[in-house]
Amino acid sequence: MIKLKYRSWTEIPLYLGDKLKEIIDSDINQNEKNLQILAALCETSVDVIKNANALEIKSLISAVNNTDMRGEITAKRVSKKHKTFELNCKVYNVSIEPDQMTYSQFVDFQEYIKEKDKNKAELMSTILIPQGAKYNDGSYSMTDLIEEIYNFMSVQQFYDFFFTCCIALKVSLKNSLQSLLKMRQTTAQTKKEIKELLKAMK
Repeated sequence: MIKLKYRSWTEIPLYLGDKLKEIIDSDINQNEKNLQILAALCETSVDVIKNANALEIKSLISAVNNTDMRGEITAKRVSKKHKTFELNCKVYNVSIEPDQMTYSQFVDFQEYIKEKDKNKAELMSTILIPQGAKYNDGSYSMTDLIEEIYNFMSVQQFYDFFFTCCIALKVSLKNSLQSLLKMRQTTAQTKKEIKELLKAMK
Protein backbone atom coordinates (compact mmCIF):
# COMPACT_ATOMS: atom_id res chain seq x y z
CA MET A 1 0.00 0.00 0.00
CA ILE A 2 1.33 3.43 -0.97
CA LYS A 3 1.37 6.02 1.80
CA LEU A 4 1.67 9.78 1.74
CA LYS A 5 4.85 10.56 3.67
CA TYR A 6 4.68 14.37 3.61
CA ARG A 7 1.53 16.30 4.49
CA SER A 8 2.85 19.73 5.41
CA TRP A 9 5.59 22.27 4.66
CA THR A 10 6.76 21.62 8.22
CA GLU A 11 7.66 18.08 7.11
CA ILE A 12 9.02 18.66 3.61
CA PRO A 13 12.83 19.06 3.62
CA LEU A 14 14.51 21.71 1.48
CA TYR A 15 15.77 19.27 -1.13
CA LEU A 16 12.25 17.95 -1.71
CA GLY A 17 10.83 21.47 -1.78
CA ASP A 18 13.25 22.31 -4.59
CA LYS A 19 12.31 19.11 -6.41
CA LEU A 20 8.60 19.94 -6.19
CA LYS A 21 9.24 23.46 -7.49
CA GLU A 22 11.22 22.02 -10.40
CA ILE A 23 8.31 19.73 -11.27
CA ILE A 24 5.73 22.53 -11.00
CA ASP A 25 7.82 24.87 -13.18
CA SER A 26 8.51 22.23 -15.83
CA ASP A 27 6.91 22.12 -19.29
CA ILE A 28 5.38 18.65 -18.88
CA ASN A 29 1.60 18.26 -19.00
CA GLN A 30 -0.46 18.64 -15.82
CA ASN A 31 -1.25 14.92 -15.53
CA GLU A 32 2.46 14.04 -15.58
CA LYS A 33 3.15 16.80 -13.05
CA ASN A 34 0.53 15.35 -10.71
CA LEU A 35 2.07 11.90 -11.01
CA GLN A 36 5.58 13.19 -10.29
CA ILE A 37 4.43 15.32 -7.35
CA LEU A 38 2.51 12.41 -5.86
CA ALA A 39 5.51 10.09 -6.33
CA ALA A 40 7.78 12.61 -4.60
CA LEU A 41 5.41 13.06 -1.65
CA CYS A 42 5.09 9.29 -1.27
CA GLU A 43 8.84 8.71 -1.82
CA THR A 44 8.25 6.23 -4.59
CA SER A 45 8.60 6.11 -8.38
CA VAL A 46 6.18 7.37 -11.01
CA ASP A 47 5.89 3.81 -12.34
CA VAL A 48 4.66 2.60 -8.93
CA ILE A 49 2.02 5.35 -8.93
CA LYS A 50 0.95 4.53 -12.51
CA ASN A 51 0.55 0.83 -11.72
CA ALA A 52 -1.29 1.34 -8.43
CA ASN A 53 -5.01 0.81 -7.92
CA ALA A 54 -7.05 3.74 -9.28
CA LEU A 55 -9.08 4.13 -6.07
CA GLU A 56 -5.87 4.14 -4.02
CA ILE A 57 -4.40 6.95 -6.14
CA LYS A 58 -7.68 8.89 -5.98
CA SER A 59 -7.53 8.63 -2.19
CA LEU A 60 -3.91 9.85 -2.14
CA ILE A 61 -4.75 12.83 -4.39
CA SER A 62 -7.61 13.70 -2.07
CA ALA A 63 -5.22 13.52 0.90
CA VAL A 64 -2.78 15.89 -0.83
CA ASN A 65 -5.60 18.33 -1.62
CA ASN A 66 -6.52 18.38 2.06
CA THR A 67 -3.03 19.35 3.25
CA ASP A 68 -1.68 22.88 3.78
CA MET A 69 0.67 22.38 0.83
CA ARG A 70 -1.98 23.64 -1.59
CA GLY A 71 -1.68 27.20 -0.32
CA GLU A 72 1.13 29.68 0.21
CA ILE A 73 3.68 29.31 2.99
CA THR A 74 3.03 31.60 5.94
CA ALA A 75 6.31 32.53 7.61
CA LYS A 76 6.36 32.95 11.38
CA ARG A 77 8.85 34.96 13.38
CA VAL A 78 11.33 32.86 15.35
CA SER A 79 11.39 33.87 19.01
CA LYS A 80 14.56 35.54 20.31
CA LYS A 81 14.40 33.01 23.13
CA HIS A 82 15.48 30.34 20.66
CA LYS A 83 19.24 30.54 21.10
CA THR A 84 19.70 27.00 19.84
CA PHE A 85 18.14 24.88 17.10
CA GLU A 86 18.08 21.08 16.83
CA LEU A 87 18.45 19.52 13.40
CA ASN A 88 18.83 15.79 12.79
CA CYS A 89 19.67 15.21 16.48
CA LYS A 90 22.40 17.87 16.43
CA VAL A 91 22.26 21.19 18.28
CA TYR A 92 23.28 24.49 16.68
CA ASN A 93 23.65 28.00 18.05
CA VAL A 94 21.42 30.52 16.28
CA SER A 95 22.81 33.89 15.07
CA ILE A 96 19.92 35.92 13.70
CA GLU A 97 20.72 39.45 14.84
CA PRO A 98 23.47 41.28 12.88
CA ASP A 99 25.25 42.14 16.15
CA GLN A 100 25.58 38.42 16.84
CA MET A 101 27.50 37.84 13.59
CA THR A 102 31.14 38.21 12.69
CA TYR A 103 31.99 40.44 9.75
CA SER A 104 32.74 37.49 7.40
CA GLN A 105 29.53 35.79 8.54
CA PHE A 106 27.45 38.87 7.73
CA VAL A 107 29.18 39.34 4.35
CA ASP A 108 28.42 35.72 3.40
CA PHE A 109 24.82 36.12 4.58
CA GLN A 110 24.39 39.19 2.35
CA GLU A 111 25.94 37.36 -0.60
CA TYR A 112 23.69 34.31 -0.29
CA ILE A 113 20.55 36.35 0.26
CA LYS A 114 20.91 37.85 -3.24
CA GLU A 115 19.75 34.51 -4.67
CA LYS A 116 18.11 32.88 -1.69
CA ASP A 117 16.03 30.47 -3.79
CA LYS A 118 19.24 28.91 -5.11
CA ASN A 119 21.15 29.17 -1.84
CA LYS A 120 18.68 28.21 0.89
CA ALA A 121 21.00 25.81 2.71
CA GLU A 122 24.04 28.06 2.23
CA LEU A 123 22.08 31.00 3.64
CA MET A 124 21.06 28.99 6.70
CA SER A 125 24.66 27.85 7.21
CA THR A 126 25.52 31.47 8.10
CA ILE A 127 23.08 31.56 11.02
CA LEU A 128 23.29 27.98 12.35
CA ILE A 129 26.65 27.37 14.00
CA PRO A 130 27.64 24.01 15.59
CA GLN A 131 27.85 24.34 19.37
CA GLY A 132 31.36 25.00 20.57
CA ALA A 133 32.43 26.46 17.22
CA LYS A 134 32.61 29.89 15.64
CA TYR A 135 31.44 30.65 12.13
CA ASN A 136 33.50 28.76 9.54
CA ASP A 137 36.46 28.52 11.96
CA GLY A 138 37.72 25.26 10.48
CA SER A 139 36.51 23.13 13.39
CA TYR A 140 33.62 21.79 11.33
CA SER A 141 32.94 21.05 7.68
CA MET A 142 30.90 23.81 6.05
CA THR A 143 30.10 21.44 3.17
CA ASP A 144 28.70 18.84 5.59
CA LEU A 145 26.66 21.49 7.41
CA ILE A 146 25.12 22.76 4.16
CA GLU A 147 24.26 19.19 3.15
CA GLU A 148 22.74 18.52 6.58
CA ILE A 149 20.57 21.63 6.33
CA TYR A 150 19.49 20.82 2.76
CA ASN A 151 18.48 17.27 3.68
CA PHE A 152 16.83 17.84 7.05
CA MET A 153 15.62 21.44 7.47
CA SER A 154 11.99 21.82 6.48
CA VAL A 155 10.73 24.39 4.00
CA GLN A 156 8.64 25.97 6.79
CA GLN A 157 11.66 26.25 9.09
CA PHE A 158 13.67 27.93 6.35
CA TYR A 159 11.04 30.59 5.69
CA ASP A 160 10.56 31.20 9.43
CA PHE A 161 14.29 31.82 9.87
CA PHE A 162 14.53 33.89 6.69
CA PHE A 163 11.57 36.07 7.70
CA THR A 164 13.07 36.62 11.17
CA CYS A 165 16.46 37.54 9.70
CA CYS A 166 14.85 40.09 7.37
CA ILE A 167 13.08 41.74 10.30
CA ALA A 168 16.31 41.83 12.32
CA LEU A 169 18.18 43.39 9.39
CA LYS A 170 15.45 45.99 8.91
CA VAL A 171 15.57 46.95 12.60
CA SER A 172 19.37 47.11 12.54
CA LEU A 173 19.37 49.30 9.42
CA LYS A 174 16.68 51.54 10.87
CA ASN A 175 18.70 52.06 14.06
CA SER A 176 21.83 52.84 12.05
CA LEU A 177 19.97 55.40 9.92
CA GLN A 178 18.51 57.06 13.00
CA SER A 179 21.98 57.30 14.54
CA LEU A 180 23.33 58.82 11.32
CA LEU A 181 20.47 61.30 11.32
CA LYS A 182 21.58 62.62 14.73
CA MET A 183 25.21 63.13 13.75
CA ARG A 184 26.29 66.73 13.28
CA GLN A 185 28.48 65.82 10.29
CA THR A 186 25.48 64.56 8.31
CA THR A 187 24.54 67.06 5.59
CA ALA A 188 21.04 68.44 5.18
CA GLN A 189 20.60 66.60 1.88
CA THR A 190 21.68 63.29 3.42
CA LYS A 191 19.33 63.82 6.36
CA LYS A 192 16.50 64.44 3.93
CA GLU A 193 17.26 61.16 2.11
CA ILE A 194 17.53 59.28 5.41
CA LYS A 195 14.13 60.59 6.52
CA GLU A 196 12.63 59.41 3.23
CA LEU A 197 14.16 55.96 3.73
CA LEU A 198 12.89 55.73 7.30
CA LYS A 199 9.42 56.76 6.14
CA ALA A 200 9.46 54.03 3.48
CA MET A 201 10.51 51.45 6.09
CA LYS A 202 7.46 52.02 8.32
